[in-house]
Amino acid sequence: MFVMIPKALFLGLRKTFFISAFFALFLLPLKVFAYDYETHGFLTKQTADFYNQGFSEKIPQELINFLIDGSRKEDDSPRWINHFYDPVYQRGYQPEIAIDAYPLAFAQTIEKVVNWVSSKQWADSSSQQNRLVYKATAGIYPVASILSQEDKQKLGLSSETDFSWTQAKQYWLKNEKEKAMFALGHVLHLIQDASVPDHTRNDGHVGDSPYELWASRFNLQNPDSGLTKRLTGKQPVVLGDLGSYFESISKYSNNNFYSRDTIGVQGIYQNPQVEFPDILIEGGLYTAREDENKA
Repeated sequence: MFVMIPKALFLGLRKTFFISAFFALFLLPLKVFAYDYETHGFLTKQTADFYNQGFSEKIPQELINFLIDGSRKEDDSPRWINHFYDPVYQRGYQPEIAIDAYPLAFAQTIEKVVNWVSSKQWADSSSQQNRLVYKATAGIYPVASILSQEDKQKLGLSSETDFSWTQAKQYWLKNEKEKAMFALGHVLHLIQDASVPDHTRNDGHVGDSPYELWASRFNLQNPDSGLTKRLTGKQPVVLGDLGSYFESISKYSNNNFYSRDTIGVQGIYQNPQVEFPDILIEGGLYTAREDENKA
């Protein structure tokens, strides 16, 4: 049976749907993050320590907490929707029914409302980070800060949403070093996410990610005790620009690892190519391949 819907009612329903889609961003969070924000804090602390071991110009200890806090707070909602970068198709997150289980039409509607971008673009886009959708929602679903009240006052960034690479450099040139480190922490968070297969293989992983669940055990209070040992003798990788870091780490992640929801999906990614199938490790069945370093 065909039923006519009054135009005013139709417009009201459409408006309600778009508002519902927008606020769904605040109902989804925590389960579509990459690393847990506590893990981001740990990774950032390790990054600062590794940097200080490799370069003569050190990051002062009194600035490291600003770096760590920035990396944690990049997960403030709804910033996390910009944390995907697929190097094969040069895209941010795009809802794909072959990979994600939630209703495709609903996800596409949210995409139109928010108009998010890839993490590679987001990392250095003041115009994107200053958009009203982020200004208006700043502080609605914040990640807790580790900074003291005195350090928060040094930042004075309660309404700021632009923590791009360009903005970090501007702060540094103006000798606003606490703000520079805080903004740099946001950028480091994005590079860390580019190592996560879910975030480089267009996998929205609503619910959970086995790798991220495993990694969530590591934080500032419970660090990975073996990581420092594994980094012994290693040197920092120096590339020419920020985009090269995104390309390098995201391609390694995409080409060498599956995310849970891209296992067995045909026609999207050519890699990884399995070289050693059916490896039994601690009761689990795994497949593997060698990377270019024979690792």
